[in-house]
Amino acid sequence: MACGGSISVTLDQPNQTGSSGDTLMFFGVIDNTGADTEYLNSDSLNLSAPSGDFTTDDGPFFANAPLSLASSASTADIELFDVSIVNPFPDAFTSYSGLFTILGGADGGSSDILTDPAVAFSVSVESGAPEPSTSLLILAGLIACAFVRRLKF
Repeated sequence: MACGGSISVTLDQPNQTGSSGDTLMFFGVIDNTGADTEYLNSDSLNLSAPSGDFTTDDGPFFANAPLSLASSASTADIELFDVSIVNPFPDAFTSYSGLFTILGGADGGSSDILTDPAVAFSVSVESGAPEPSTSLLILAGLIACAFVRRLKF
């Protein structure tokens, strides 16, 4: 039986930011740091956010990860999971943390936790409206253009 913690995952961008309606894609490399071949049978994907604010999709893990990974082997950089931000976003625009874990073990029926500790990631949601300072700059530019145009006529 395999011990937990023999698989490590390195996410390319573990902390991502998006707006209402965006889908954030998480890519990474899976490494087998153990002495035995490990079967990558399933995963667990949890995001600590109010229900309905996000949709998580671990389909990319099942589509891209190999069935097993030999000792000291690594995958290519693959898409592991997606997080979609609902539109309109109903809650405060802030950052939410999540955990991704791979389950498997010595055979195709094992469900040991292979990534111990779990892989941490975060999703930050930003407002689609420009910041007040940006709005003021745009307004100042429009006023300057109107002034210059008025001087020419």
